[in-house]
Amino acid sequence: MPFRPAFHQPNFLKIGEILKAPDGDTFVVVGKLGAGACAQVFEAKNEKRNGEDAGMVAMKIGKIEREDYARIKREIEILEIVKNVPNTIMLKKIFSYKCNDVDFQILVLETMGDSLKDLIKDKTVCTPNAIRVGMILLDVFQHFQKLGVVYKDLHAGNVLFSKDLRTMKLIDFGLSEKSPRNSATDDKAYKYIYDPTMITFLMVNMKTNYKNAKQPRCSISYYVNGLKDVRENLLEAGMLFLKSFIDELLDQIKGHLSYPKLKLALATGLPTYSEDDGFIVSSTIPPSLV
Repeated sequence: MPFRPAFHQPNFLKIGEILKAPDGDTFVVVGKLGAGACAQVFEAKNEKRNGEDAGMVAMKIGKIEREDYARIKREIEILEIVKNVPNTIMLKKIFSYKCNDVDFQILVLETMGDSLKDLIKDKTVCTPNAIRVGMILLDVFQHFQKLGVVYKDLHAGNVLFSKDLRTMKLIDFGLSEKSPRNSATDDKAYKYIYDPTMITFLMVNMKTNYKNAKQPRCSISYYVNGLKDVRENLLEAGMLFLKSFIDELLDQIKGHLSYPKLKLALATGLPTYSEDDGFIVSSTIPPSLV
């Protein structure tokens, strides 16, 4: 049977459907949040075995017999590896579920608010908060490198915020992979530079009306040319604050990856930036939406 992505298939779950985990927890499906190539994501109300209301959760569900089930298993493995990394989505529970003779694997995840993609649909992000997002992601990717994980899927739809916009988390580790950390012993260790490089293209999403700058996972030369293209248009795009960051990326892209240098280069784009600033620096209108 030809492969059909999960987003082209009928809903795996029905609204109101009740799922019971082996530990006695129940989950009542309240809506669909989205779908990808190998899984669909639903929002559900979680009730503990003792009847306690455990709030809302997100459930990522994929068919076990599908040829890409290995990708779901890899995502579970990666989520376990990065579970203590700040600003990454938390995996709460894993269980299997059978419906209409189809076996599903379910990942129960914490639920968040809007994605960055939703927030910037018809808006741009102010420079202080754009840098704030970049700094948080650099911290996350630095942790990932120490753990031997390459994320590989940074785009605005995979960056979620809490409802008050004070907390940001990275989601969807379906394309992530474990990778060697020593370029001297493995010629593919250079892939770690892809994650911080993607921050540049995410900045284009946040600061301009171009909302679909999702760079394909190609060769080093493709990334170099993409960075140079962005750099040439910084003045016109009102993004001169990124010049030092892009220059540093271009220096590092074929050599040693240094997150401290990348953070310094990004911070120099805004002399008034402080790591102690809250994401929301106004009690009224969130500056990220101004």
